Amino acid sequence: MRHVLVNSDGSVEIYGSRPRTLIRKTDGAVFTVRGSRKRNGRRVLYGSFADGSGGEVDIGDQNVDPADLEADSLQGYTCEFRRAEQIVSAKHPAHAARVSTIRKLTRQELIDSKIGIVDEKGRIKHDHAFRDAWEVADGKLGHNMEKARLIADNRAYIAYNRKLLELANAEILAKEIDEPATRSQAMNEIAARKAALKAAYKRDFSKATTVDQLKAAWPQELS
Repeated sequence: MRHVLVNSDGSVEIYGSRPRTLIRKTDGAVFTVRGSRKRNGRRVLYGSFADGSGGEVDIGDQNVDPADLEADSLQGYTCEFRRAEQIVSAKHPAHAARVSTIRKLTRQELIDSKIGIVDEKGRIKHDHAFRDAWEVADGKLGHNMEKARLIADNRAYIAYNRKLLELANAEILAKEIDEPATRSQAMNEIAARKAALKAAYKRDFSKATTVDQLKAAWPQELS
């Protein structure tokens, strides 16, 4: 199960957790979950029952993320998770005091937000490319595009100046080449790279309305 936390400064955190306990429907036995692991191509939760006996519960293919489980996901068991207030109270007191709201977050909402990216094995990975632009607006998780565009601008500025410094150092070395023709060729190549770099820096992120568009607009010359 996943939760999204919004702090008093507007920053967003995503918290994913595996079940804490499994309640066996046939007899009400409580299985305390200690962790998850792969076994023979499957994903299992391991732990122990109240009587001290250990065991494992199969939850599916080895690529299954325990955070995708819901209360009724497992046949024969009811999954119990940390309650929202328990998630907050488990944080450092100074951090817990910053939490304004917390609510359940579905797998599909995480994917739709473009923060959760499904990999080739069906697992969700968080895209931190514009982490500081995550927001919950009108109850919907997503990106604050004004912040995201500013982040892209700042990154471009840093990358541009780093590349300029590299070319300045290359130019110093080129000037020390003794053979005139080779020196001239090296200087011309550096001048061409500078011109291409300056042209790339004149990029326009202002029309990007999604983080995918921002990524696509990034000039390769700045990478």
